[in-house]
Amino acid sequence: SSGINAEYGGPGDQLYAIDTTGTIWTRVGEAWTEVDVNGKHKSIAFTEDAALITLSQNNKLRKGESKELTSGKFDDIYLPYSLKYITVDKDLLIGVTESQRVVYKEGEEGDWVFAADNDCDLISITPINITSIPVSPPRVVDLTATETEVPHGSSVTLTCTVFGVPTPSTSIDLSPHEIEYEAVTTAKSVTSVVRIFRNVTESTQYECYTINDAGNDSSTIDIIVYVPLELIEHNPSTTEAYSSTARFVCTPNIDETEIEWFVNGESDQC
Repeated sequence: SSGINAEYGGPGDQLYAIDTTGTIWTRVGEAWTEVDVNGKHKSIAFTEDAALITLSQNNKLRKGESKELTSGKFDDIYLPYSLKYITVDKDLLIGVTESQRVVYKEGEEGDWVFAADNDCDLISITPINITSIPVSPPRVVDLTATETEVPHGSSVTLTCTVFGVPTPSTSIDLSPHEIEYEAVTTAKSVTSVVRIFRNVTESTQYECYTINDAGNDSSTIDIIVYVPLELIEHNPSTTEAYSSTARFVCTPNIDETEIEWFVNGESDQC
């Protein structure tokens, strides 16, 4: 009787609405039923697992621990801004402030962040609902190695750091060496991938590739593998008497190695 102020698609294509007084309703069959959630509300949203998030008229943000809207406990979500609307995109909770700025937080433990103008794609903001997704194409911030020149058969540790919203998928190519260790961490839209390759036997160009819904990026790094030179044999074959002829043998561990002889500190290419 008071009129609908906003409509929402809920779990299972069920329809939800907020009337002009701030009461939440759901449509069951042909009839509207009031949802028993305390307080008056400005906006609601649903997570991927169908949990309800409510934004009250006194700017309280709460998330239900139960999928049943009429029961279960609601936990407060810290909110430093006065919001008009909320929505959810995957693991991002997104809001629009009274001054039409877009803010978002990633996961329950993430901090609220203002979406920069060039990071935000405002699809629509209307009096009845919002479908606003702040996005940022991923970019490789840094790709580093513990060493870029390594001995033959050693391990190489590569770290690739990327930024993007939503969180991009990031990998360092696997070829041609065996992975010894890998770890991926994400905090505040920054993802770090650490990968250790063992028994590296040839020089290789590694690539870090990252992609999300807004685009992709990549960066490469060259790892040079060298073989330390060693003398397998470097002794005279015999010890001869004064003024006789002596034979010396010098055998390196690498084929086609240039050998230079020195006698009393002076080069002798006899």
